[in-house]
Amino acid sequence: MKLPRTLSLMLVLFVQLTEAYKILCLLPLASQSHKNLFDPLINELAGRGHEVTVVAPYKLAQPIANINEIQIENIITSESTQLISNWVKYSNYHPLFTASYYKPFTIIGCKAYFENAQVKQLLKSGKQFDVVIVNALLNDCALATAPLLGKYIIMHSPTCLIPWNPVFVPQPPSYVPNIFLPYTSRMNFFQRVNNVVTNIGFNFMYNYHLLPAVQDEITKHVAENPLVHQAHQAVSLTLTNSDPVLISARPSMPNIVNVGGLHCTSANPLPSELEDFVKKSGNDGFIYFSLGSNILIKDLENEIKDHLLNAFSKLKQKVIFKCEEELNNLPPNVKLVKWAPQQDLLGHPKIKAFITHGGLLSLQESVYHEVPVVAIPLMGDQPSNVARVVELEIGLKLDFHSISTDSLLEAVDKILSNSYKDNVKKYSRVFRDHYQHPVQRAAFWVEYVVRHDGAKHLRSPGEDLNLFQYLLLDILALLLLCFVSVLWVMLSVGKCVLARILPCGKKTKKLTVKKKQ
Repeated sequence: MKLPRTLSLMLVLFVQLTEAYKILCLLPLASQSHKNLFDPLINELAGRGHEVTVVAPYKLAQPIANINEIQIENIITSESTQLISNWVKYSNYHPLFTASYYKPFTIIGCKAYFENAQVKQLLKSGKQFDVVIVNALLNDCALATAPLLGKYIIMHSPTCLIPWNPVFVPQPPSYVPNIFLPYTSRMNFFQRVNNVVTNIGFNFMYNYHLLPAVQDEITKHVAENPLVHQAHQAVSLTLTNSDPVLISARPSMPNIVNVGGLHCTSANPLPSELEDFVKKSGNDGFIYFSLGSNILIKDLENEIKDHLLNAFSKLKQKVIFKCEEELNNLPPNVKLVKWAPQQDLLGHPKIKAFITHGGLLSLQESVYHEVPVVAIPLMGDQPSNVARVVELEIGLKLDFHSISTDSLLEAVDKILSNSYKDNVKKYSRVFRDHYQHPVQRAAFWVEYVVRHDGAKHLRSPGEDLNLFQYLLLDILALLLLCFVSVLWVMLSVGKCVLARILPCGKKTKKLTVKKKQ
């Protein structure tokens, strides 16, 4: 018997309402690009009927009925701007040198988070959410408060697993490079030594330099004084921005779900001003230049700006240059834009190349839209990302500190060859080949954690082992003891046997001598 249409719709609505969850997304310290990575998941969860609260420095482009936004202010300060500037300045130093910048960055985020009036009200209201999703990078203050706000915790990493990832996952340093080193999974001996030392250094930095400062800041603002380490142990699932192309194959666990590229979408038509400029490029096409949302062109040295403009002026392609300031002596083939619809540009049929800082999100978009890149890594995981790009031959690397007009022209000339375009097309097919879209996969696992009481069955028993147990050092010690014991017994028995044999041999020899006499 068929149900009346109205009754069917009512039943569907009832099911949706009964399965609707209260979800809190915490990313008080996040760049614009990292917030953009979260937005598709936030929209998808809201579209499934869940009530979503978002704590972030940036709001959605368009408000949605069942999304409540709490905007964190005072993230972009003179101090944070100077930190980024110094980070770029010393980008050719070892990453352990710039690791000292993580602490002040994190504390800036902590203060802005705890001083927000709406956040204070959330903490005062107590545990009211079914699940809390926390940005995994430098949001430890927010992570510590997650158990006070929700039943279950999910972490979302804007990259692959960070070096101090709290969830147990074997990451052998023999072939899993630290994300802050310019290495691929094929490392030589000295690179593997550096990889091991860097991993140890970052873990030491996190546990003994960053965490104590974070815990002190939490103590100042939250009476319950929740511990970051306790929040680590309560994490049910980690969503990572890993994809099968730009992140090399490495071990995983059931409670690690890769949703890389969930922000990648098809291109929309360009705004008329940009479309008119692009159309004038003819068959030569255009090149897009952007250093992301964290690096400001005005902070670059004038010499570097001159090299860029000189190189662009000698190109036959048009150049769309993302730049927040006006520049003098702008070549006629260059158009400055303070903001650009990046994916719409990358998906345009006339684009020829993308000159980028090598951020993972930008590289994923370039692979998705089949655009070869010239990468100028500056900070964070960018050197590692670009090393992978070079390995796959879908782009070239330029050193920021030695960039010149000639080096940039040479790189662009090489990148426009057919081999790079063919390679990026091949890897784009791999990148797009999913059994389920990453956004839908991420939303499914968020719901899965709530449906299955925190999904404790996904948790590895290895998380309960100490270092000696995990590395089987206690077993090795026992085997070594057994080996030494057996060896001692064998030597003792052999000694006794020889002691009995040798005297007999001596007596026989003496008797023989006497007979001869």
